[in-house]
Amino acid sequence: MNISLLGPEERPDKLKICESLAQLHQEGAPQDLISHMGNDFLKNFFYPGVLASRSAVTLGLWDGKTLVGFVSATWNWMALLLDLATHQPIRALVYALTCLLMRPKNAVDLAQGLRLTLPKTPDLSAEILMISISPPFRGKRHGQELLQAIHQELSRRGHFFCVARVREENQEAILMYQNEKYLPSGRIEYRGRSWIWMIRNCHEK
Repeated sequence: MNISLLGPEERPDKLKICESLAQLHQEGAPQDLISHMGNDFLKNFFYPGVLASRSAVTLGLWDGKTLVGFVSATWNWMALLLDLATHQPIRALVYALTCLLMRPKNAVDLAQGLRLTLPKTPDLSAEILMISISPPFRGKRHGQELLQAIHQELSRRGHFFCVARVREENQEAILMYQNEKYLPSGRIEYRGRSWIWMIRNCHEK
């Protein structure tokens, strides 16, 4: 098992990587808004844009040549959204119109989620976008290994804090973050659920 940086450089296996990221995302968060946008959105728009963005970083967990887990973080939500829009502008417009016309509730939920997210990220910090491990590889501390690796990468890039937003009922995820020295820093209500904000100093060992 090894962990490596994914993107932003072009690579011949980028399409396969984005397909794996899409599958892992849907396995890890099948009920979130991005998953509801569908597999095509994830593999052909969202993750190609995230990997190409200069405002996000993604690390992959490999078992040989198979991607079995990943973690993504961003330090500038607005810049990331702009990168997504400009990376594939026509596709971005199509998805935006589809979301507004066919899924207006999702559009409202997404706007509310961003409103709750943007003010919560302190200066010189980054937020975990997504962390997911393929089911056969769960329960083996690979999630904590990915968190440790992303902390080192964020620290190297000059970020002091890493924050995560976790559903209050997801005690397994909360325990994983607590084991990596995350502390609760607040609670929000979103889409009828309680979410806990957790924060950690990236420089702390």
